[in-house]
Amino acid sequence: MRFADQDALNIALDGRVRYIDPKWNFRYHLVDYLTRGETRLNVSQPYVFMHFTGPVKPWHNWCLHDIRELFTDIQSRSPWAESPLDAPRTTRELKLFSKFLITQHRIAEGIYWHCRYLKSRLMQN
Repeated sequence: MRFADQDALNIALDGRVRYIDPKWNFRYHLVDYLTRGETRLNVSQPYVFMHFTGPVKPWHNWCLHDIRELFTDIQSRSPWAESPLDAPRTTRELKLFSKFLITQHRIAEGIYWHCRYLKSRLMQN
């Protein structure tokens, strides 16, 4: 199963679905915004639940979007208050982080993380 939670739901529901208003599962792809250098939440419609699609999540310490601040504020009032945010681990995450830093004109940091990405790539071979 590639997407364990979604695959399990698909199996359990076995084709019995009901389409609901998108506000109940508003999808927000942080990579799209960060690639353009946008860091502010940009939502034009009301939502109840926001689903962060793609590889960048608000609980990553390398998420350079303002939504991370909202996440950490809520986290600080939860039973997971002491849980650290996730650092970049995969080569893809290292590459994305370096790209986002450079997009935000944080060149020295971007170069540092790009070197970490390159080292990670070399270690794979």
